[in-house]
Order: sequence, then structure tokens, then C-alpha cells
Amino acid sequence: MCGIFGFLGNNKRSGFNLDKFNILGIYNDSRGGDSSGFYIDGIISKGVTTDRYYSNLILYNKEIDYLKKHLKEGKNVSIALGHCRKASVGRVNLELAQPIIVLDDDGVIDLVMIHNGTLINYKELAEKYGVPYEKTWSDSQVFAQIVNFVGFQVLSEYKGAGAFVFHYPKTGDTFIFKGASKEYHYSKEIKEERPLFCLKQNGGYYFSSIRNILELIDDNGQEVKVFSQNHLYHIKNGKIRSFK
Repeated sequence: MCGIFGFLGNNKRSGFNLDKFNILGIYNDSRGGDSSGFYIDGIISKGVTTDRYYSNLILYNKEIDYLKKHLKEGKNVSIALGHCRKASVGRVNLELAQPIIVLDDDGVIDLVMIHNGTLINYKELAEKYGVPYEKTWSDSQVFAQIVNFVGFQVLSEYKGAGAFVFHYPKTGDTFIFKGASKEYHYSKEIKEERPLFCLKQNGGYYFSSIRNILELIDDNGQEVKVFSQNHLYHIKNGKIRSFK
């Protein structure tokens, strides 16, 4: 299991709080332990070995120092994604740390993805859609390439477990999906594959794999909500819509 967390706001005013974001990351360390990373409005930092825990990654971090200065100047942050990885497929190294970044042919970021879970048939899906990948890549890295190439229809085709966040920097669109499926082929009911919760706060949404930490950072008396299973959520400019 991994921990995913973040903030989704709007472009006009910042409801983002770096301390709250970091608290989410530190708590999600309990779900990781192999690597950590964040993407905040185009600023990326990842860590393994001594920085494999998010709590260590943010210490003496130049990107964090820049963000603090950025926020003091009143600048806006509309997207912040964090990941604490517990490796299941692939090695433990900086290349496989998340968030996953997919580049276009010109080296510009097409897609940023974070994933909690393990995918079983990712190689078969890549072969089905003719998506090239490196043998050293993780299941998450391959799946990010597939989604970027095929689109969200593939969310109904993967086997395994997943809670995903997809962000497209070029358009500002963010999508969230939490899968549910039968635990065994003979099971009668579907079961949540991975947990994911959200909290509306100051014109935006915080989300986390751990519920009680969202309750802790709430300062507006808001209720922590659960993302519905097998729904694709679209978030842009602080507004959220759900599609089954």
C-alpha cells in the first residue's frame, strides 16, 4: 500500500496551506517507506534512501524553501500532489518514485499521476494499445503512459487495485478515480480497492489516503467525505464533478 495526498484549488485565489499539505505527507509516511515525492504547481521533488520518508524529504529542501517564499509573496498554488511509496512492482530508486511525470515529444509535461495500489495486467494493456514502455518501469509508470495515450476508458480494464489522481498541467484539469472490484471471482459484492477521502477547505479540496488526518487539519467544521467507488471525478478551478 502507498499513501497519496494533495490539494486541488483554483487559479484566482489560493486556499493552499503548505503546513497542512506537509502534515498530510508526514502522516502518509505510515503507508510508504520506500520513496516519497511531491508536485506543486510545476515544482517537483523526489527522494529515496535518506529522503524515502516525506518527513525527511521536506527538511532542508530547496524547493520547499522556494515555495515558502512564493506563498509569502501572495502567489497562488492551485495544485499540489504528494506520494509516499511502498514498492510492490519495480525497484526502489528515484526513477520509480512518484509523482509520475509523462512528457510530450518536446519535453513538456503532458500528465502528472499518483497511484496507490498494484496493477496486474498492465503489460497486457500496454501491448493491446501499442504503448511502448521500458522493462525497468513500475506498473504505475506503464499505466500512466497508457492513460495518456488511450484515455480513461482503460480504467474499466485494469486488474488489481487502484486509487489514482491524474493532472494535466496544460489545461489545468485534474481527475480522481478510486476503483472497486470483486476480491475473488466468486464474490457477490465489489470491494473498495484503496481508500481515498477528501475535505473541502478554503475554496479547494484536500485529499488523503488517511481519513483522520483530514479531520485534524479542518478549521471550518467541514465533513470529511469518501470518494465514491468507480466514479471519475473532474476537478478544475476548485469545482468538482462526478461521472460514473
